[in-house]
Amino acid sequence: MRIDVTNKAPGIQGVSTASGTVYIPPGVTRSVDMTEEQVERARRFGFLALVGAPEQIVEQGGATAELADLRRIVTEQELELVGLRKQLAERDAELAALRDSPADQPELHAVHRGRGSYSIMRGTEELVDGLTKADADQFNALPAEDKAAFVAAKD
Repeated sequence: MRIDVTNKAPGIQGVSTASGTVYIPPGVTRSVDMTEEQVERARRFGFLALVGAPEQIVEQGGATAELADLRRIVTEQELELVGLRKQLAERDAELAALRDSPADQPELHAVHRGRGSYSIMRGTEELVDGLTKADADQFNALPAEDKAAFVAAKD
């Protein structure tokens, strides 16, 4: 019998069919030929949605056209939810990258800390101390990438 199988799981799933195992990516529907035994086995998995003739896919106690329609609607909504979760994860990753970007951090600069001693600061955080005035002047003349490399080398 011809059955439309939709993978509702977050990962690829293998489904036994009359012609062998078919691998279905998340959110994808494949139309496959299955025996009644294979349909029965596949129905046990909550992450697969099976759509075919109502008399071919029968729940215990019997399925109705209304139940088949409701299942189709639920499957569509679950697939939409999978897509939305993927979009949310992508946005979260973008936000994390933006939060960690150097543009958000104060610039590195060497400042006088008293008694002839200079320190490299990022905002109010002291990163390197004990520089001379000459070292501080040289540091302040460096481009931002070189300043970051200098501080990283001192850690």
